[in-house]
Amino acid sequence: MLNATKLEATKYYPSNPLKRFSFIAKSVLLVTSIFVYNETGLGLLAIAGMVSLNAHFMTFEDTADRNPLNLVDLVVSVLLIILTTILMIIRS
Repeated sequence: MLNATKLEATKYYPSNPLKRFSFIAKSVLLVTSIFVYNETGLGLLAIAGMVSLNAHFMTFEDTADRNPLNLVDLVVSVLLIILTTILMIIRS
């Protein structure tokens, strides 16, 4: 008899060009946030981080996905929001 939780943990959705582009765009936003010193620019990057986190859940099918790109993209999205918020506080 198969265990249902074991089947749930082994989901793997292959990456496609949209998922790769999403990750590259978020990485570019993350690197850009380090070099922006304008508070308005950092605020816009923080909003872009929130939109990119929303886009993560629309692009990737399931949070139980075992594709490494899923986890890395989620971490970059959350890191973008946290980093831009911290930089806005520090640089204001």
